[in-house]
Amino acid sequence: MSLPPRPKYPTEIRVQTFDFSDKMNVAGGETIVGVVVTVPGGITSSAPSITGPLVSTRIGGGSAGQDYPVICEITTSLSQDLKLVMTLEVRDDAN
Repeated sequence: MSLPPRPKYPTEIRVQTFDFSDKMNVAGGETIVGVVVTVPGGITSSAPSITGPLVSTRIGGGSAGQDYPVICEITTSLSQDLKLVMTLEVRDDAN
């Protein structure tokens, strides 16, 4: 489960974290062994980092007034393929 991000200004770079803890058996030792973050054109993202069931990436760019899907897909040590999608809102009046 990931909290929806606050709207961002086009010039901001933000860290977005995807939380897979409700989809994984963390207590049983399941870990993330592979991750891919996909962003549409006009959006940038850094190489993702993994901390337990969390995947974080720096997100930048976008045009004011547009919404962009950001997709995080993982493979776990128990051979699960899991996906979370968040909508990045880019606004001129972001706060």
